[in-house]
Amino acid sequence: MAGLPESDNWYGRYFGRGTLFGDRNDKYFLPPYSTTPAFIAIELAWSNGCPQAQSFIDKDPKLMMLRYAETNFWFGYILETTKILNPGLYNQLVNPTYRKNNEPVGKFEASSVPPSHETQISPMSGLYGYALPRLLIEIIGRNEPRSQKRMLAALEILDFCVSKSKLRTPSELLADLSNNAVSFGVDKDMVLHHVFPIGILTEENCRKTFKEFTELLRQTSPSLYEHYQSMTPARRKELELISEIPQ
Repeated sequence: MAGLPESDNWYGRYFGRGTLFGDRNDKYFLPPYSTTPAFIAIELAWSNGCPQAQSFIDKDPKLMMLRYAETNFWFGYILETTKILNPGLYNQLVNPTYRKNNEPVGKFEASSVPPSHETQISPMSGLYGYALPRLLIEIIGRNEPRSQKRMLAALEILDFCVSKSKLRTPSELLADLSNNAVSFGVDKDMVLHHVFPIGILTEENCRKTFKEFTELLRQTSPSLYEHYQSMTPARRKELELISEIPQ
């Protein structure tokens, strides 16, 4: 795959590419794999591009297995949608980006990442790959009953956002999906929880990405931006948001 070194490939899973299943084929469903949530979670975390996978999985293997699987699936769905409706955007989402010289890698576990992690940000490790599937899941219904009607509405929103001719960058897609999520009824706090995650800034140190996205959000969704600005430091910490806009 273009842009991804072979050292990133583990049993058919490229690091941070969102693969739900690798190339273990039938063996994936046989013991010990099918009976060990922690093992499955580790493989799914590799596809998820999670640089601190072991720490999270140790706390709750089954929860993380399900969370990684769900976000991997929907990131893959977003990729397929952009591939069809907006190929230029797809090429930006599917490939890693190189770290800037003044933004060295943040917090990670050596056992959870490939060597390339120190110089590249995988498709799902950065802000866009992290936030896009989670926003889509919120629209579908994360902790609420899901219906066919709501699912179809969410997919229509995604198609609408992706196919807009003015969208040229992942940042524009994330801002547009954020706006549509709020319009659909997703709580602003939850939207901000996904688009301003302190965890991603801590792990990836992609300060310029956060700064550029924040400026775009300020222009395209002033109410959402002002909602963040109105929060107290304690509330931002409670929601696990970045404490301030990176400069």
